[in-house]
Amino acid sequence: MGKLAKGLNISLSTLSRQLQQKKTRLLIEVTKSSTDSSKTVALNTSGLSKVNDLKKTLNSIQQKLFSNIAEDEINIFVTNLNLLANQSNYAQTSN
Repeated sequence: MGKLAKGLNISLSTLSRQLQQKKTRLLIEVTKSSTDSSKTVALNTSGLSKVNDLKKTLNSIQQKLFSNIAEDEINIFVTNLNLLANQSNYAQTSN
């Protein structure tokens, strides 16, 4: 769970509290290691289904947003958006 907390840029206690919430518990499976104190967090069937639903919703939103924009304009927008995301990630990791 430590790697997950670090990847999400949150404290381990914040992650632990989030994982204990009822809505979250319905979507995940937490497995304790038999060899040490580590735990593995994975999406269960409901969680994977939720991910697929969210991907479909995101795709639908994206299609609606880009339906009236030319393909080259979309590519420029996506490129710039990715640059901003990368700069944001770099700024967060260098702090």
